Amino acid sequence: MNVLNILLGFIVLVTGRKLYWLFVAVVGFVAGLYIASNYIQVDPHWLVYLIALAVGVVGAVAGVFLQHAVIAIVGFIAGGYGAFYLAGLLGLKAGTLYWIFFVVGGILGIILVAALFEWALILLSSWAGATLISQGINPNGGVVVLAFIALFLVGVLIQAASMAAEHRRKPVEEKVKEEKEKIVDEVKKLG
Repeated sequence: MNVLNILLGFIVLVTGRKLYWLFVAVVGFVAGLYIASNYIQVDPHWLVYLIALAVGVVGAVAGVFLQHAVIAIVGFIAGGYGAFYLAGLLGLKAGTLYWIFFVVGGILGIILVAALFEWALILLSSWAGATLISQGINPNGGVVVLAFIALFLVGVLIQAASMAAEHRRKPVEEKVKEEKEKIVDEVKKLG
């Protein structure tokens, strides 16, 4: 699972905003894997991965057709799981109250998605990617917290730079489209 965590984490870390459906699929896969591994008794064990894959595919398809609703759900899951994981890294284990971290992180994830959709995708996918990668490399003690923070910041920077480049290209593409429309109009007037 470590290699899979690192691979999925890296993909989400750098492409979560642009390929949001993939981000949704990865979160669905990880959630499905967790639920199938911990709450569903299946034999043989490979069925756990099949269930997780099915949840991921359903998440990706739903993400394409129900974008905002699914991203809000993913915001809750990614924000909650990341807060849950980070609380554990920081040694904040409080028994049954441990789930409060999940709920608070989830609510913050939903608020973030509602307020700033593209930035929410960047922050949540960077958060989820950093979580998966740091779980996959599994360093000791304070190193894992530093790795998590560094990975999160790298993901945010990469995706923000990609978004900025797309926004700079957009006006040029719009001008080209306008010029094409003018030419088509002129041709129609001649014909």
